[in-house]
Amino acid sequence: MKFKPFFSLLLSCCCTMSAQVKLHSHNDYEQAIPFYLAYEHKFASIEADIFLVNGELFVAHDKEKIDSARTFKALYLDPIVELMQKQNNHIYLDNNTSLQLLIDLKTDHESTLPVLESQLLKHKECFDINNNSNAVKIIISGSIPPAELFEIYDPIIFFDGRPQRSYTEKQQKRLGMISDSYANHAKWPGFGAISDIDKQNIETFVSKAHEMNIPARFWGCPDNQAAWDAFIELKFDFINTDKIQELREYIDTKK
Repeated sequence: MKFKPFFSLLLSCCCTMSAQVKLHSHNDYEQAIPFYLAYEHKFASIEADIFLVNGELFVAHDKEKIDSARTFKALYLDPIVELMQKQNNHIYLDNNTSLQLLIDLKTDHESTLPVLESQLLKHKECFDINNNSNAVKIIISGSIPPAELFEIYDPIIFFDGRPQRSYTEKQQKRLGMISDSYANHAKWPGFGAISDIDKQNIETFVSKAHEMNIPARFWGCPDNQAAWDAFIELKFDFINTDKIQELREYIDTKK
């Protein structure tokens, strides 16, 4: 198996492409200031895990950590609606980039998604990207319904696809992203050289998503400068991070 340096010869390419890459706030609710910290740092994608408990949607990583004050409405829905109302139904980021909210369902979609859909539809104008390109795009991840059920949900709702699944042309139109665990494609830990096979596997994953004209993202991936450079070079659409300020500052140095 051959190994080779991954970055040095293509640094200028990384610098150019860094202006195009978008940033994803992984488990955003664990940040010191949920939503607003990522928004102020111009992240184009923000992730919230939700649980349905006694008819209410709570934001948490584990059910045992649910706090009655940390509802989806309080941490994400209300701030988005307030911003949209203040800004004439627009969310402004860099380079005319719109915002997306990735909502990871931690309880089953059969019960959780209808409750979420009901809350979102009360403010449909804020999430209807089909009629307002500056609205916030909603993408459902986690407990995703089968692809054949996508169409029963309002068109404001999109879904997080998986590379190992097949989708019809109609179903692809309801996909907002193709995501997967980094461990399913590579072993590179984010330092040193990357193997040819890891690089090839990552490129195959990205290419498959791009063939469907859908953005690509890994979760559970290395989260450091070397990894960020790698994902830029490999044409990832979203860099997944828990380090909002550090990643923003690093990307800005490359513009």
